[in-house]
Amino acid sequence: MKKSTRLIVAIFLVVILSVTAIGVWAAPARVGTVPVLSENISAGLSEVVNIGTGTVSVQADASSGGSMNIEKIADPSTKIGLPPEGWVFLLDQALKVTISNGLMNSVHICVPQAPDMVTKTTVFHYWNPENSTWTPIPTEVTGENPPMICGTGSAEGHYALLGK
Repeated sequence: MKKSTRLIVAIFLVVILSVTAIGVWAAPARVGTVPVLSENISAGLSEVVNIGTGTVSVQADASSGGSMNIEKIADPSTKIGLPPEGWVFLLDQALKVTISNGLMNSVHICVPQAPDMVTKTTVFHYWNPENSTWTPIPTEVTGENPPMICGTGSAEGHYALLGK
């Protein structure tokens, strides 16, 4: 086979494979390449759950069994309550963590620290239903590449990252 024939066959194969790959990637059933995570996520206690913007884990006695449910709440300022004076919601959602048939010790939530958050004071808050206010919980920045903002709460309920 001549070199020119082999070159034409190779170019033809590259074109066919490229067209096929683009067709699969852009197919309407694929809706792009970014996975869409559910608004409600269920998992066993003591599992680390990917929530799309970070992770949630519930520390629990493994022998107690049970499960956790994590619900993403869009627009927390109108659906749950306004942030304290001087604070703003840094994410467009809050998380509602509920426990079924089990005993928990703590809730641990981590999200990546975006570059625009570096100069802000960032603290996770828990919605206190008794007095209808957002209450700060212990929060720290851990790790590198990317740094993670992690908060630890002690009860099931609503959690949100606030900053000022």
